[in-house]
Amino acid sequence: MVVGVLMLCRCDAPAQSLDTNDAQARRIFDVPGTSSLDPDETLEYLDDLSTLTGDPLERLHANADVSWSEARRELRAKYANPIVSGDSSGKFSLRSRVSSPIDPEAQPAYADGAYLGGPTALYNRIQARSSALEVSALEQKQSGEPSFTDHLTGFVELRNPIPIAGSLRIEKAVAGDYALAFGNGLLFGGGLASAKSLYAASGVEERSFGLRGTENGTAKDLRGAAIELAAGPSRILVFASDRAFDAKVVNDSIQTIYSSTYHRTESEIAAEDAASAQLIGARVEIATADTANLYFKAGATACELRYDHPFVDTTGATFIGSRLGIAGVDALAMSGAWTALAEAAHSVNDTSRQTALLFSTIFNPEKNVAFSLNYRHMPYRFLSPFGEISGAAASSLSNLDGYYIGVELAPIPGRLRMNAYTQFETELVPLGDLFGKQKHDYLADASYLCMDALELKATVRDQENASYVSDKGIVTLQGQTLNIQLDAAYNPANDATLRTRFDHIHYSLTTKEDGWQASEEVRIKIPIVQSEITMTTSRFETASTNSAISSYEAGSPGTAVINSLDGLGWRVALRASVRPFKKFACSAYIAGTVYDVPRTLGSGVTAHTGTSDFNASLQIDVSL
Repeated sequence: MVVGVLMLCRCDAPAQSLDTNDAQARRIFDVPGTSSLDPDETLEYLDDLSTLTGDPLERLHANADVSWSEARRELRAKYANPIVSGDSSGKFSLRSRVSSPIDPEAQPAYADGAYLGGPTALYNRIQARSSALEVSALEQKQSGEPSFTDHLTGFVELRNPIPIAGSLRIEKAVAGDYALAFGNGLLFGGGLASAKSLYAASGVEERSFGLRGTENGTAKDLRGAAIELAAGPSRILVFASDRAFDAKVVNDSIQTIYSSTYHRTESEIAAEDAASAQLIGARVEIATADTANLYFKAGATACELRYDHPFVDTTGATFIGSRLGIAGVDALAMSGAWTALAEAAHSVNDTSRQTALLFSTIFNPEKNVAFSLNYRHMPYRFLSPFGEISGAAASSLSNLDGYYIGVELAPIPGRLRMNAYTQFETELVPLGDLFGKQKHDYLADASYLCMDALELKATVRDQENASYVSDKGIVTLQGQTLNIQLDAAYNPANDATLRTRFDHIHYSLTTKEDGWQASEEVRIKIPIVQSEITMTTSRFETASTNSAISSYEAGSPGTAVINSLDGLGWRVALRASVRPFKKFACSAYIAGTVYDVPRTLGSGVTAHTGTSDFNASLQIDVSL
């Protein structure tokens, strides 16, 4: 069990902002099957949307539920009263968290000294914003770590353009940790994807904002400085990064790059910042006016990545060397009811030269109708370390040709909404098999609002991996995962919400497995004391991890996890919050899994046998 205390002093956000972000994150993650998105990264992105700078069209499209067409349509409707930057007055916020396992000795890692630090975890974030600059810094120590300074991130960002001469101006500038997002993310995908079960057509778009500061510290973030100059319709961005990362270095060669940043044990500390990479690059871009009848934007990006040790990657897309060069072009065009986006990128390293292609188009003749097509060609050994396409890391799509068709329909606006997509992926170079594998992903979703209070929803998703075993086209099914989700939510007066859900999963490979989960969520608001209580209970049963059911669970405001439930047991969660004063709120959260029979809990050095695994937190929000 973990108990946490979070102090939040936040002067710039309305009291409901964290709850609003939680609701938006739930919509993004709440889909049958697994998601490649990270909850912490998503919540940070949503939290920073209000501070995003740049063109109004970019800022509108940065929202996960707004497509390029919808952003342009909204902007043109508001042409007489253009969207402007937010409040330019000074703001200040401080967020601090302390947490610790209640019984750390139950974990062998603490009992035998494998963890070199105490169980207490600390999180401290400070943000200050004026009309000219935003300054943000984050320090955190995770449970089991001995150092308080291993995880330090932050940035200084320009909030408004600075005129230089004539139309020449500094449009954006960031020093510290930052993210980039261009085109549809083929080279740099630091944006966010929307849920394809809700937005099957626009879900193929990566949210593309150009440049922004970030504290998340993921593998696709950069650390250094970037500056963007603008003059009329053209822009030029220059960026540089010098960042250390955790890696296994043997005989002066990088064998493995670790995505985890835990520094608790001797082996983890030995890998800490064992290697580094330097990146330098530039981008030029030209665009028409945001509200032009035919909107067109095109850009070209080039960069070089250098490792301080030779990198030998024997898994995935093989790369042997110390330098990687990437260059690409992208173009976006919109006119009336359609949007088209095309990208091409070329990567060059010591052992390979490869070119990737991507094309997307969305036809959106009316607000309630949209169709999309997407094609991508990601050859074997094409490398894009910072790329992300439709929410999936570009590295995970290597050696595949992908095709996507999405449809969004609202036959009864405001009442009935339907979404469906089909996605095919074909392996280009057979690895481990004589013939290339194929992957299929199908989804259909329908939701209906009746009586203005009851929403019914059904989602079916089928994922298949197949391999051709003869030149006659005979296909042998390699694996199939079928998810069915039924959901009913009743919200009579905004003071109470009841949600009933049933999930079924069928997995087939050499054996067949079935699993299910039935859950009930009750959310009650008590306006007289400004409080809210949410209770969730789930009963699940699966045969193994192959048929595990993934579900999104919101924790304390601003936090969330993706649970993978397997075995036989119960999942229970309770979240309560009270706001006795306008600028003060307190929330408590406890959640855990109770299994019917003892089983292994945790993994690695933390693995131990038990029947329950609970976490709890206490959070305080203060605004000054």
